[in-house]
Amino acid sequence: MKKTISIIASLVLSLSIQAQEVTNAETESTQTIEFGFPGGFTYTYEHAFAKKMTIIGRGGLTGAIGYQSINFNGEKEHYWQYSIHPYIECEPRYYYNLQKRAKKGKKTINNTGSFLALRTGYVFNPIVKHNVESGSGLYMVPCWGLRRSWGKHWVFEFEAGLALGWNNFNSSRVSPHLGVNFSYRL
Repeated sequence: MKKTISIIASLVLSLSIQAQEVTNAETESTQTIEFGFPGGFTYTYEHAFAKKMTIIGRGGLTGAIGYQSINFNGEKEHYWQYSIHPYIECEPRYYYNLQKRAKKGKKTINNTGSFLALRTGYVFNPIVKHNVESGSGLYMVPCWGLRRSWGKHWVFEFEAGLALGWNNFNSSRVSPHLGVNFSYRL
């Protein structure tokens, strides 16, 4: 009888310990190298400071490419334009479904989940440009995104939002923002 009670107590205790681990999913600090659009090539440090919140610092190179066709006084002009800019960014993130994913038995490693974020950054003058009169500027992007981990080191991110930007020509603009990044965790 004592053996049976001991076995049942051990099973109940081990199940309760596993349940506590699953429901206590928390964000973690990470360092990655990102390759993506529109981010380009970036070093990223994500610091976890609460169970569901992190703050991200980014620095790297970003680019822009476009094709323009102008019809002015009956004369057509067609040309490609591109530029490469250094940039820095700060982004607070709120991962709102880590607990829910953990309860369902899904991965939460590398902050795998859905998030709300506010990307804020500064783009410096281009180091390479062709047919572009762009300069430096400040931007803010409130966005929603999801992050998925592939193994221990690879991470995929998708985000969508609305970009608000101001440049050194004292003009502003609002545009849609879509981002896709592949990262390697260091």
